[in-house]
Amino acid sequence: SDAPAGCEIAASRMAAGLTQAQLARKFSVPVSHVRDWETDRAYPGYARKDVILRKRVEKMLELYPPLILEVEDITSI
Repeated sequence: SDAPAGCEIAASRMAAGLTQAQLARKFSVPVSHVRDWETDRAYPGYARKDVILRKRVEKMLELYPPLILEVEDITSI
């Protein structure tokens, strides 16, 4: 599957009620990794071929779908 966009990871993390530090602890990675994911400088598990980490991030996105509105959606609110 394609790597998730950083904004999706950030939105999902916030939907889960987690800070970057809490997510980093939960996934056993440095907080700098989470910051890099959320700013599209790196993708979870892709560089290291870490399938388990990638699956955990995908599961978070599934459990806490990021609410990203399109411009058209915002105008109808």
